[in-house]
Amino acid sequence: MISNSIFPKAFALAALLALHPGLGIAADETIAIPKQVILGASGETPIGLWPGVYGDSKSGAVERDASGGIAIKLNGPAARMGWHFNNHQKIKPGSLSGDPSLRFRLLMKSAADVGVELSFGWILEDGSLGEPLKTNAVLKTGESTEMLFPMPVIPSKEIAGLVVGSDKPLEAVIRQAEIVSLRHLALDSVPGNQLLRNDSLKVSGRATPGIGEVEIAAATTPEDGDKPVGSKRAKVEQGRFSAVFSKRELAECKTIRFTASVRGSTDPLDRSPGIDVFAYPEIRGLKLRPVTVKDGRLLAGGKPFGFVGLNYTAFELGLSNGENDELLARDAARFHDWGIRVVRICLNFGMIQPEEGVFPDNPQWKDIIRSHHLTPAFVDTLDYFMDLCQDKGIYTLIDWHEAPVGPYRYFVGGSPQDDGTGKPGAAIAWLCADMHKKVSLDLSNPKHLNALLSSHAWMARHLKGRTGVLGIEVPHNEPIEAYMAVQANWSRIVSDCCMAIKREDPDRLTFSQGANWAHDTEGWAYTWLNPFGLDGQGPHHYIANGPVPLRPDASKSKEPWMARDADKTFALSLPSLFFASMVWRQPIYNGEGGQHGSWDILPDLAPAAAADYMYEATLAQSYAAGLAGHLNWTLLSPGEDTHIYAKHGPRYAKLFAAGPVDGSNAEVALVQNTDAVEPSNGQNYSVVPYVDLFLSLHLGPVHYLPDDYLIFNGLSRRSEGLEQVSGSSIDLSKYKAVVVDTRNLDARVASLLKGSKARILRIDDSKSLNLEDLSAFLEQSGVSVDRKTPPGIQIAVGPRNILLYRGAGQGGKSRVYPILSRQGTFALIDEAGQVVFTGTSARLRENGFEVDLDKWRSLILEIRGSGS
Repeated sequence: MISNSIFPKAFALAALLALHPGLGIAADETIAIPKQVILGASGETPIGLWPGVYGDSKSGAVERDASGGIAIKLNGPAARMGWHFNNHQKIKPGSLSGDPSLRFRLLMKSAADVGVELSFGWILEDGSLGEPLKTNAVLKTGESTEMLFPMPVIPSKEIAGLVVGSDKPLEAVIRQAEIVSLRHLALDSVPGNQLLRNDSLKVSGRATPGIGEVEIAAATTPEDGDKPVGSKRAKVEQGRFSAVFSKRELAECKTIRFTASVRGSTDPLDRSPGIDVFAYPEIRGLKLRPVTVKDGRLLAGGKPFGFVGLNYTAFELGLSNGENDELLARDAARFHDWGIRVVRICLNFGMIQPEEGVFPDNPQWKDIIRSHHLTPAFVDTLDYFMDLCQDKGIYTLIDWHEAPVGPYRYFVGGSPQDDGTGKPGAAIAWLCADMHKKVSLDLSNPKHLNALLSSHAWMARHLKGRTGVLGIEVPHNEPIEAYMAVQANWSRIVSDCCMAIKREDPDRLTFSQGANWAHDTEGWAYTWLNPFGLDGQGPHHYIANGPVPLRPDASKSKEPWMARDADKTFALSLPSLFFASMVWRQPIYNGEGGQHGSWDILPDLAPAAAADYMYEATLAQSYAAGLAGHLNWTLLSPGEDTHIYAKHGPRYAKLFAAGPVDGSNAEVALVQNTDAVEPSNGQNYSVVPYVDLFLSLHLGPVHYLPDDYLIFNGLSRRSEGLEQVSGSSIDLSKYKAVVVDTRNLDARVASLLKGSKARILRIDDSKSLNLEDLSAFLEQSGVSVDRKTPPGIQIAVGPRNILLYRGAGQGGKSRVYPILSRQGTFALIDEAGQVVFTGTSARLRENGFEVDLDKWRSLILEIRGSGS
C-alpha cells in the first residue's frame, strides 16, 4: 500500500496505482473503510443507479454489463459519459465533507491495453457538472485494475450522478465504484437491531501495527443531541480490540455512534469512522392497573382515570410491509415525554384475517401474508409496540380502521398503479367479489359481518390478560353506510361485536363509534340508549366540523363543509357537540379530533399556528365537558409540527390525570326535542343557543334530557282496573332549575312536566331567551351564576384544578370569579408555580383574581389547601 506521505500528491498516487494494477492498500499502514458504495462488487447499487447517457450520445454509450458492472464506451477525444443515481437516493454533500481521509476507488476492466487521462466528476442535482478530477491511468486487457484517486471536489449541492471521461477512445467496464476512508482504526459493522433483544453490545475493530491501546467512545448522533454517553479503553492484540457496553450504559431510544481513537493523537487517520447502533429500551414487563367502569366513569386502581392520547397509524400505513422496531421504540419514548397516556392503534383487519377464517395462530397465515409481499412479523411487532407502551405507562386501544375491501390498497399488498388498467388487484381484499373493484364494508351482508365479528373475537382472545389495553372499539372506524345509520341496526351490530369480544375476554372494555362518521349527536342510539355489552363511547368530534354556521365564502375553501365562522367555532363547536353527547351515563372520550380543517377554519394562519390553537382548544373543551380524555388525529408524519404535543401534552396530561370534571351532580337540566331545530350532518343544532347561554353564565355541569330519553327511561304506564295510568319514574325536582324548550316536544313529556315539582322555565323560541332572563330564573331557583367573569372565558372546575379557556372575546387581562364549593382556605397556583389567589370560596366569588389570557388560549390552576 501507499504510504500516507504520498496522499497529498494526488496525480502521483493515481499514476502509481495505475502502473501497478495489483498494488493494493497496505494493511500495515492504513485500512480502507467503505464510506459510500455506488456500485458494489456483485453489481448491487445501494444508492440506485440509472444507467444512461449524459451529454452527447454520439460520444458513446453507458449501459448495464452482463457481469453486473457498468459498461462505458467513449468515442473520440475528450469524450465523457455518465450515469444518474436514483432520484430518491442522491448523495448529500454533508455526508462527505470535512473528512480528509476520503478517496475514490474504482475497479475497471478494459477491452484493450490503453494509457489514458481519465477524469471523474459529479453530476449535480440541477444537472450541472462539478469540477472534475483528472489523472493518468494504464488499463490492461482482460485485467481488473484497481485505482485509488483523491476525491473529486465536494460540491455544495446534492450529488445526483457520476461522470467518467477519457482523452481518447475507451471501452471498459466499471466493476466497482465506492468512496472509502483511509484510517489506522476501523470498527466492525454491527447489525442495527443488535440491542433489540440483547442487554449488551460488543464493539470490536482492527488497528494497524504499532497501536497498542485505543479508546472506544459512545455518543448520541447529531440528530439525537450529539452528547457523550461513555467511553472504554481497549488493548490491541494481534491487530484486534473490543469492549462491551451494557444497554443501561447507553442513552435509551437514541442512536449511539461508536468511534475508536488512538489516545492523545490529533491525526484524523487515528480516529475510526463511526458505526451507529440504536439503543433499544429494556422491556421491563411492567403491568398497568386494569381500567374498569363504575358509575359512568373510568377507574384505574379505584381512582378516576383521565388521559391525553393520540391516534397511531403506522400499523395501518407501513408496518404491514416490514418491521421498524426503531420507529416504534422512538415513538413510544416521545409519546411518554408528551404526556400521552393512551394510543389508539389503527389496523386493517385484513392483516389479522387475510383469508376467511385464517388468523395468525393458523399455520397458513404466514404463507398468505408472504404471498402478498407483507411481513409475517406483523403481530409480533404489534405486541412489541404494546409492550413498549405498557412499559412507558401508556395504554393502547384497538381500532379496526380498515377492512379487506380494496384490491389495490398498497399497504395490504396491492399496487395502486394497476387500478384502472384491467389488471386485478393483488391486495388482501377477500370481501371483494370482483378484484377489480373496491367495495364498502357492508354489515348487512352476513359474510362481511362475520369477518368483523371473528376478527374482534380473535383480537380479544389474543389480548386476554393484557392490562395495558384500555379496550377495543366497536363496530369499526366511523360507520357511514346507510344500513348502519338505522339506529336499530347499529345497536344490534354494536351488541354483537361486544359479545364477540366479551365471550373471549369478559373483562375487556368496549367503546363505540356512532354512525355518520362517528359524530352523530342527534340519534338516540348514539347518545343515550346504550347497546347491551357496551362500556363507553369514543365519538369523533373535530372542532372544525361542529354545529356552527358556514362562512359566506365557504364555497371557495378546500373543504367547504369545514369553512365555518372561526369565532363561533372556537366558542361553541366542541361545547355543543359534547353537550349533546353527554346524555350518556357512560364514560366518553373524544376518539379523533384536532387540527384537521385548520386550512378552512383559519386560512390566514400558517398550518402550524392553526394546529396549535385547535389542539389546545380541543384539549381544553374536552376536559371542560367532563370527557375522560382526547385522542388527537394525528400530527406524526415527517414535517408535521409535533412540537405542539410537547407544548400542550404534558400540561393537559397532568390535568386529566387528576381526574375528569364530575358532571353527575348537575343543578340545571335542559329538556328538549333534538329536532327543535332541524339537525344537519347528524348533529344536534338545537342545543347551540343554550350552550352559549350556559357558558356565558359560567354554570357548572348541566344535564341534557331529550324528550325521548325521558319517555324511554321514565314514562310508566300501568293498569288500574280498566284504566291505564301514566306516570314518570324520573324526578326532575332533583334539579334546582329545569329549562324546557317546548318546540316539537313530545306531548307525553309535556304532560309529565305539568305534574312535576321542579322549577321550570318554558321557552318556545330560544332566540327570545336572553342572558338577563335566564340568569334571573336560575338565581331565583337557588343556582349560583357568575355574571362578573367575561362571558368569553370558559371555566371548568375539576377535582384538583381550575381550567380557564378564552373561547371568545379579545385577549388580555381580565378578572375571573370561579364558583367553588370548597371548605376552608385554599390557594390557587398557576403553571409557573405562582400563587394567584388565597382565601375561601366566598372570597373567591366576591373578589376573584386577575389573569392575562390570550384569545383561544388556556390557563390551568392547581387548587391547594384544606377542604373538598
